[in-house]
Amino acid sequence: MEYDYLAVFYALLATVAFVQLIRRIQQRNSSVWTTQKSFVVLNFLVMSIRAVVFAIREKLDEIEPNVIASILLDLPGLIFFTTCASFLLFSFGRGTNDFFLFFSLNRTRIKKRSAKTKY
Repeated sequence: MEYDYLAVFYALLATVAFVQLIRRIQQRNSSVWTTQKSFVVLNFLVMSIRAVVFAIREKLDEIEPNVIASILLDLPGLIFFTTCASFLLFSFGRGTNDFFLFFSLNRTRIKKRSAKTKY
């Protein structure tokens, strides 16, 4: 009974992610694949797979071979981890790029000032 509620809840979350992908992102810039689209697609996959897993949870022990059941149980967590790691790497990469860009621009300004003062 609880699994049915969880399946419906995750199906609603997957629907929200899908609507967000179609309406908010795809209509704005349909020709370019962005990082935001990747995150929404990964979230949609996580929520969809979890909805399916909770919908068939009671029958999951009967699935042969057991490897398929293990994959169905572990795949959403792996995709979610990939989503979070990608987001952190993207944020960290942007932050370090901005940091190095700031210092490289300041260094260029210092060189220009010293060149002006010499002449």
